[in-house]
Amino acid sequence: MIRIQATIFFTYLLAIGCPVALFSKSTFAALQLSFETAVLADGSHSESWKMAILDRHSEQELAQVLMAKHPLNREEREWQMLIQKESSRWKSTVENLNGPFDGIDPPKKVVLLFGNHGVDDGFTFRMDTICLDLSSWFRAYGDASKPENADRIQRILSHEYIHLLTSRFLARKQPSLKSPLDRTLYELYYEGLGNFYSLSEKWRAEDGKTSTVGVKALARNIPIFFDRLNRLATASADDEIKLRHGLSSGPFPEKWGALTIALWLSKEHSADPAALKRFIQAGPEGIPTFVKRHLPDNFRLKLVTQPSKY
Repeated sequence: MIRIQATIFFTYLLAIGCPVALFSKSTFAALQLSFETAVLADGSHSESWKMAILDRHSEQELAQVLMAKHPLNREEREWQMLIQKESSRWKSTVENLNGPFDGIDPPKKVVLLFGNHGVDDGFTFRMDTICLDLSSWFRAYGDASKPENADRIQRILSHEYIHLLTSRFLARKQPSLKSPLDRTLYELYYEGLGNFYSLSEKWRAEDGKTSTVGVKALARNIPIFFDRLNRLATASADDEIKLRHGLSSGPFPEKWGALTIALWLSKEHSADPAALKRFIQAGPEGIPTFVKRHLPDNFRLKLVTQPSKY
């Protein structure tokens, strides 16, 4: 909930203060990457990091995080060096990432801001910054030297960069965010698209068929997805946070919303690469139609996709 509120806030700022220019695919300039370490010598946080995590914690949690001092340790420094190294390879994929987003001006420069303690492995700030919590990387993925981590970095950087593009794209559409269901459809779109780019080979569909691990995850998550979406159609604001819990957080296979959308999108994309652009261009308003294409009949026929008066 904290994450999506911050995203909505910065999307709104762009919509009211930063007009979006059109671009042509032939005019993409090479993306400039810069690196900033947000952990000071004494282990405290830089002002940039404090601003970036401001809306990602409750007031009490934020005070505790900001009071703690954690100088970068060896494992965190190794992760930072590897991410900086792999970012050069990742940068060559940016034009492909930009491709499906018609009508926006992609960022010309992106800052990779390295911090530690208190947040997720990756998240975005404003419209040009990807924040990376090095302590979370070590906790979640172990030593940076593991062979699989190079490709993991590629996927996570793509995931977060897609969030930067999506925020710019949605600033033009200004989707409704009035009701709990509206905000949930927004998050399903925003995080579902990001998680599509996080899928490793074992998760990706092939020739229109969902992967084995994907089938297993969907069997668990679809009933939860259906139940939460229907209840959110009539939910109060007080119930919203509880009902959206786990949509895009927690263990990857249990992200009942974001992973479900990502797997369905992977299935469509593997059969027809143009499906990705159609999904992006449809925006959050297209989520109900997209969901109905994939839900089994016993769920689809009972799905509520319009919010009650709120």
